[in-house]
Amino acid sequence: MGTPPRDFKLLMDSGSADLWVGGEACQSQDGGDCGNHVFLGAQSSSSFVDTKQQFQVTYGSGAVAGDIVTDDITVAGLTLAKHTFGVAAVESCPVLQ
Repeated sequence: MGTPPRDFKLLMDSGSADLWVGGEACQSQDGGDCGNHVFLGAQSSSSFVDTKQQFQVTYGSGAVAGDIVTDDITVAGLTLAKHTFGVAAVESCPVLQ
């Protein structure tokens, strides 16, 4: 994901079609950071574009909110140029635990 490409571990959710990753400035709702993850943003990816549109997803165990962006994603050798997805700015604690 990004340019240069970096590996991300994605949690597949069969209950939604939403794709999002943690952003470079991500914070948990209690004010801490978003944990030990790989983060994405303009500092780490030269192909990262923030659309300035927001997203929010609520799960049974928490919620996440942030910006909709475009960036390059490669999955199993297939590259999706300028793919649209979410980058989290705020995560509730239980979402990724």
